[in-house]
Amino acid sequence: MGTVYLHIGMPKTGTSALQMFLAQNQQLLNQKGFSYPDMPFSFQNVGQRRNAHFLTLWEHKDDAKEWQQGFVIVREEFRSYDKVILSDENIWSRQRLDDFWESVTEGFSQIGADIRVIVYLRSQDDQVESNWNQKVKDKKTRMQISFEQFMEEERYYYMPFDYKSALDRIASYVGKDNIIVRVYEKQQFLGGNIFSDFLSAVGLELTDDYELPEYAANVRLPNSAVEIKRLINSAYEGEEVPDFYREVISRAFGMKTIQEAPEHDTSMFSPVMREKFMSKYAAGNAAVAREYVHHADGILFQNNLTQKKQWKMDDHEILMDMIRIFAAEGVYQYNRATRLKARLIKLEKQTAAERDRDRKTIEALKERADKTENEVKQMYNSAIFRWYRKLRDKRDKKEDNNEQ
Repeated sequence: MGTVYLHIGMPKTGTSALQMFLAQNQQLLNQKGFSYPDMPFSFQNVGQRRNAHFLTLWEHKDDAKEWQQGFVIVREEFRSYDKVILSDENIWSRQRLDDFWESVTEGFSQIGADIRVIVYLRSQDDQVESNWNQKVKDKKTRMQISFEQFMEEERYYYMPFDYKSALDRIASYVGKDNIIVRVYEKQQFLGGNIFSDFLSAVGLELTDDYELPEYAANVRLPNSAVEIKRLINSAYEGEEVPDFYREVISRAFGMKTIQEAPEHDTSMFSPVMREKFMSKYAAGNAAVAREYVHHADGILFQNNLTQKKQWKMDDHEILMDMIRIFAAEGVYQYNRATRLKARLIKLEKQTAAERDRDRKTIEALKERADKTENEVKQMYNSAIFRWYRKLRDKRDKKEDNNEQ
């Protein structure tokens, strides 16, 4: 019937930006025979643009209405479009569990859909550092431990970092030829950015007709800012850290555009830590490069992260960043107070005008009531009413005499 391009992540590889891009350009995609359907589901802490999230319910497929309805919606999309794009970064982590791909492939087979799986791979060391960074920023996880402790305790254990094994598992269900593996490195993006790269993966070309997202989603903060947030997290032992702090720090370092996303020249890894960590994946990465990305040299990632210096706590740097944070927040609160003051003045003027309007209305009603009262008095004292009252009194007197 049609082809489903299932984009499964991995997390921290620009998935939110891609989903924003696909949703913004829905009409243009439709003209080219593609659909990025807006699923009518609501999942807690899951953005609406993640339209493949219904697939993560495979363990409850017999009871989950979203699972069943999701496939129905895809089937209906095929009535108008040959290709449907679905995206959710959680699939990369969920797919390692038993029966996931069996259930998913069966579901798409029942609606006559072919599957092409798209996955972006990020260097394991860069990925794990970004993951720690995100957990420190997040108000729910509110990570308090240092990066060194995070690595020593292997808090990243749930992340499928053996890329070769993960891809081979997917290939056993959909076929190796139906897996499109991309590398999340700017120099390896076709066209120089992730949007053109993704479009090329589905057989399209980025042109000026497409609208690019204005802002980058989930911009990574500098290490000094993350350290400040980690220390703030420690001050809320056993409590949820107010999202206020994350907003304050994020505002201080600015919301960068996609093109202006900052490059990080330092790393939380020490050279020894990095070498020890990456040695576990060297053979698998080389195999992925040759078998899935078709790099004959066996080089999967071109970024040489070993050249980055390890970030060290610097009191002066932290002090400067704290000044920057409080200064930025002061400006923000000043501008906010100015806007609120202007709004208050406007409301006061509106209230005064309404009070004046109400006063005039009340005066007009009182004047009308007084006028009506005078008219009633004049009518009551008019000649015809005096004559009527005389007749009435005469009639009443006559009735009284008859009763006697």
